[in-house]
Amino acid sequence: MLVPQGNAVLIAPTRWLAAIVIPLAAAGLLPRRADAQIVATATVDVTQPLATVSPLALGMHTSPYYNELANASLDERIEEAGVTTLRYGGGGYADVFHWSVTRSGNGIQGNGLSPWWGEPNNFGYVGPGSDFATFVRLLDRTDNAQAVVTVNYGSAMKIVDGQSRVPDFGGQPQEAAAWVAYANADPAIYGTANDVVLGVDQQGNDWKTAGYWARLRASTSAEYQSWASADGVYDGLNSFLAIDRAEPVGITHWEIGNETFGTGYYDDSGNGYSVDYDVPYNGTARENHPNLSPAHYGQEVVQYAQLMRAVDPTIKIGAVLATPPDDYGWSYADLNNNNFRNSNEPFWNDEVLANAASEIDFVMVHWYPYIGENANGATLLSEVPAKLGRMINGSTPFQDSGTSAGVRDSLAAHGIADAEIMVTEFNYFGSLAPSVANAAESLFVADAYATWLKLGVTSVQYLELLGKDFLNDGNSLNRGSAYYGVSLVDRLIEPGEWFVESSATHNDIGVHAALQADGSVAVMLLNRDLSDDASVTLSLAGADVASQATVYTVTGGLNLEEGVFDASGGLTVNVPARSMAVYVFPPNPATLGDFNGDGAVDAADYTVWRDGLGATHAAGQYNAWAGAYGSTTQTFSTSTQAPEPSSLVLTAILKATLVANARRASCLRSRPACSRSPRSP
Repeated sequence: MLVPQGNAVLIAPTRWLAAIVIPLAAAGLLPRRADAQIVATATVDVTQPLATVSPLALGMHTSPYYNELANASLDERIEEAGVTTLRYGGGGYADVFHWSVTRSGNGIQGNGLSPWWGEPNNFGYVGPGSDFATFVRLLDRTDNAQAVVTVNYGSAMKIVDGQSRVPDFGGQPQEAAAWVAYANADPAIYGTANDVVLGVDQQGNDWKTAGYWARLRASTSAEYQSWASADGVYDGLNSFLAIDRAEPVGITHWEIGNETFGTGYYDDSGNGYSVDYDVPYNGTARENHPNLSPAHYGQEVVQYAQLMRAVDPTIKIGAVLATPPDDYGWSYADLNNNNFRNSNEPFWNDEVLANAASEIDFVMVHWYPYIGENANGATLLSEVPAKLGRMINGSTPFQDSGTSAGVRDSLAAHGIADAEIMVTEFNYFGSLAPSVANAAESLFVADAYATWLKLGVTSVQYLELLGKDFLNDGNSLNRGSAYYGVSLVDRLIEPGEWFVESSATHNDIGVHAALQADGSVAVMLLNRDLSDDASVTLSLAGADVASQATVYTVTGGLNLEEGVFDASGGLTVNVPARSMAVYVFPPNPATLGDFNGDGAVDAADYTVWRDGLGATHAAGQYNAWAGAYGSTTQTFSTSTQAPEPSSLVLTAILKATLVANARRASCLRSRPACSRSPRSP
């Protein structure tokens, strides 16, 4: 049923389970092209829920080589795009980065980084204001921001006579535990029986106690110098971390190392591309070396986890996995030297999980498809539907193994099927022709985020926040194509809402759909074709929506526009080539609260809502039912008071309505998420 939109917004009646075909057109917004060559149907079934979106969902990778991490406008840009999660310390720098000393201008050679690959004068660049204290300040001023931290697995900190030297050991669990203490420990434990001694690492660094790092965080620079000098523990290299923040930062997710499979273990020549001083860079053969093996890494993950949890038992520990299916071609040790994987040559993922599953709460994968050079984007855009489902769930709907296994198959095989999956880096290798780059990149980013989240991935983090095509690493923080791709996903779905089943009848048309917290149905359509527009008919099942929708469009990859979409004329949607849009349909106000479709809003509808909560009905729909209680779908009345839900059900409601409350709170922010109006351009 299509009716004029009213003020009320909450309904998804179960009587409309048969598909409702709604031809759509944006009057004047998306001009129809008569010679459109693609004709497709996009089907959405709101009665088939998929994954609920995590508060960590929209993430972004950050790096210590940024010049603008301290930019006063950066938090606004992050909020505008809907990003809630920032990965810190990640990438190759993670395994040479020493959080307690690394910062630009600290007087240490290499600014506190360890040298690359045993080369004493080879250091990475450290940008001004990219240190961890500055990062915490960015989190503090960014609404709803959370962090995923990558701790150093590759190199011990070795500072001699005020200069960074080539270390003698790989990463140290004590350094990681001290980082957890700085972020999460209570400063009041310093000097008490509750303090946790972290000890001296292999390189001889004394990491003191958890209370030391927490009190450092809670102090001003002057306060730190006073009490630490009095106690004989003052270190001027740590003073930048005195940020006068008594409250813990509360970082929950900590990943152990970055691409730890790339250290030369699978390389028959050279040092690999990831740093790991567990084997010295002195000519020692690295291929198949046991100290670089997945079993050794898994055992080290356990050591890291146990010491880090001694500081904060609530944190979640993540381990590095190779990415199916592409990485199966190399992620095993050719112990038999026959260029073929035999049964005695396990994959990286299986060996890591076999040794560390008991301590793993989440796993990380990275993805960089190669697309050729000066490409037209067709390969890039085809990779998302071709690869991501198999990457996460394997080749079949059943338990897969070997090269058919997805990440979730491997987790289940090792007894941790419920472990979270994060994509903590993705981008692509190769290059796009300049004429198509922005549009293709924007579609690629939006499609990848939506696909992974629909598959139940906890967090997706594009590489990277600054310096590529999300925001430029200059004072202007100019928005790029990836920025608009992420922003469009934010219009589709927010944390606590859930994806529903969707499909399209043409390979070049992508579709993702969501049931929003207020009961609105949101649909994202993507046209991957380089030159042809698409005429798309949208078919909704299980939804009764108003005849007008809000539409957000991205064309050319570098803009996001909002308009009104009028479906009352019965026209079809025209999706221009290499463009995408999100249509947000409010529920049909004429059937407000009548969940069982019997023409009356009463207790029976409450039962239908309660039984379908989190599946076919949204938490926010309770308020609409309560407001319409006692009315019929022909006459709206609020004269009869709705009964209160039982105490047991009330508990479920309170949990479920956290999303709605969070959205109401976010109305106070610069980005008005309640109305889903566009962020400032």
